[in-house]
Amino acid sequence: MSGAGYPGLDSQVCAPSFGAVRYQAYALVQELRLINESEYPREACSLRDIFLCFSEYILEALCEMYDPSSPWIPSRDPAFRRLQSFGRALQQIYSYLEYLRSSKPASVSPGLQVALQRLTSAFFSEDTGRPICLVRPQWDYNLSFIPLSSRLRELLSPSVLDPTGKLGLSQENILSKLWTFRGERLGKVDAPSDRPSEHLAILSFAGLDAHDVLLYPLLAHELGHFVDYSHNPPRHLTQEVLKAADLDINEVSRSFELSRGRQLDTREAIEIEKQLRDLINVSLREHLADLIAVRMLGLPFFIAQAEFLKTLVGCWQQLTIVQRRGYPANVVRLRVLFRHLTRSKSLLEPFLSLESESEGWDTEINPWLNIYLGRWESHLSEIEVSSNVGTPTTFERTLTSIVDRAVGKALPSLEAQAIKAIPDIKCATLAPSVVERVRRLKYRLPPFMEGDHANGNSFSETFAAAWIYELMCGEPREHSSPNVGEQYDEYSKTCRLVLKSIELSAPSEAKLSVTSANLVSAVKPKPKQGVLGASEITARAQLSVSDSKYLGIIPFEPSAAKGSSVDVRLGNWFAVARRPLVASVSLDKEDVAYFRMEEIFVRNDENFLIHPGDFVLGATLEFVALPTDLMAFVEGRSRLGRQGLIVATASQIAPGFHGVVVLELANTGTVPLVLKPGISIAQLVFLTMSSPVDEYRGRYDCQIKPLARPNLDLWPRLRGC
Repeated sequence: MSGAGYPGLDSQVCAPSFGAVRYQAYALVQELRLINESEYPREACSLRDIFLCFSEYILEALCEMYDPSSPWIPSRDPAFRRLQSFGRALQQIYSYLEYLRSSKPASVSPGLQVALQRLTSAFFSEDTGRPICLVRPQWDYNLSFIPLSSRLRELLSPSVLDPTGKLGLSQENILSKLWTFRGERLGKVDAPSDRPSEHLAILSFAGLDAHDVLLYPLLAHELGHFVDYSHNPPRHLTQEVLKAADLDINEVSRSFELSRGRQLDTREAIEIEKQLRDLINVSLREHLADLIAVRMLGLPFFIAQAEFLKTLVGCWQQLTIVQRRGYPANVVRLRVLFRHLTRSKSLLEPFLSLESESEGWDTEINPWLNIYLGRWESHLSEIEVSSNVGTPTTFERTLTSIVDRAVGKALPSLEAQAIKAIPDIKCATLAPSVVERVRRLKYRLPPFMEGDHANGNSFSETFAAAWIYELMCGEPREHSSPNVGEQYDEYSKTCRLVLKSIELSAPSEAKLSVTSANLVSAVKPKPKQGVLGASEITARAQLSVSDSKYLGIIPFEPSAAKGSSVDVRLGNWFAVARRPLVASVSLDKEDVAYFRMEEIFVRNDENFLIHPGDFVLGATLEFVALPTDLMAFVEGRSRLGRQGLIVATASQIAPGFHGVVVLELANTGTVPLVLKPGISIAQLVFLTMSSPVDEYRGRYDCQIKPLARPNLDLWPRLRGC
């Protein structure tokens, strides 16, 4: 049947749809612009701008290409293939949009994002632009590294993007040219200020690990891939490494002919050689990422990797040295990691040779760590003997045996590459302060030290302390409870304290003086009854954390203690009501409040608006730890009260309480009020008890956000676990 009388039918049937692709480009631009600085981390917004460079340029090119008077483009027309290329590129960028959406603070701790970005910046040259490393959870239970830099370069060829050559695009300068082009179109006011980085990556962790915080060091392995691939060629494919892992093709052929009992033809030999080289390259890549990670973080990466491999993947029952896809067997990975960790003079030796001047529990850390490492060395040696597979007799064993020999020869070259990537001077080291961090965790305090926001090693030190504490003290504490719920709560507190420490170590506009708050004060406070004055608050805050009179205000600024109180600042987390979802609230059901509220994170340089009549929950920046002989009250600042802001908390803060103080904020005025994290929001007044009481151990113990997890009554059914 002819299409005469119905113009456009040939185009609708035979040609790609200009309208559909153009609409997709328009919709993608709109979706990308919804990624905003108020809800997403800076890294997500930087990637948004890079994605917009492509999306906006494609949208403009589509508008220029479209001719409504001549919509028909046959398949041989260059416009046909260009339109299809644009469609495929838009679909790819749209999939990247999910990376940005899943990076919100509710899914990824802002402190973790900042810590990983600081590690990234430490090992990249900014001559090629500030490296961008976005962290986000994923749903498949694994970790992954997405090399966005190379993927974006391969997204579209210069001939498709710029067929007339007006921009002078090449495969190497696509991003920088599109960035400049977009900046010129936006004008000076709205143009992105810095040039685009050549190093872009997404690091992903399994969603479950959002709660299992002690596994966060595993992200260093993915960061190791980022460091590896930032080199051209990738460090695991440099000439030195490949030469060390070179194959003797004649020997390979003889081995396979022996295992198959016949001579290989040319096609089989070529396929086997390609398969071997692919397996070897994968194994080299994974070993190098491990080596870079252990130099980057040291002890906590080895422990987290060991816990992950032996618990979740399986480790000790494997007989093959190399797995089918080329990934090194878990035992082999741990052996390589352990050898580098213990033989490197910069990673552990200074700490293990340290002689503690203190007495008691602290002096047990080094002996325990020596015994722990010695047990690992013995265990891995035993596994090495028992995993000997003998003379290969099958195709698979022949394959893995050859790969194992090749990679084994290349390991010294891989270690040399890891040292080039992260020289000894930049390696993670364990400072004596790790002992203090462990002590803080023992007393239910964040392992935070004043000055961590400027300490490049604070991330590795925090997790080293967390793992030492967990293995030395945490697990025995958990096992001492017969109830699985209480065991969970004990481990969960450790995770929350570590998260709080990471958030506090992020750079902040609030200036914190470096004090001796972790040392024993020369003058101990005298016990008195009544309200504590500023001098006694300061003296108590400067006691050792193991002192029963220690008053924890973390971070502590001595100038904040004035008269009979101490000023506390507003933190970054708020909880707001989801009004459309709740018809009413029953006051006799305490968990309802949790389900009707939503937590949001506000950065230090942003504002939070509280409108007239609004009620929100906030929290102090400071983590407060009361001894059992003190209680506290929260007093709102009169200056804020006169502007309509009422600051309160639920009655008194119980003796022995540990956590941030949740603030009930209400605007009783007639105009919206602007709140900024870091402002002085309230005062804490401390009163001495006539006699000490038991420590607080309620549901808000060690809270770090406004909302505490509700009690879902799961544990009574699990008492037999």
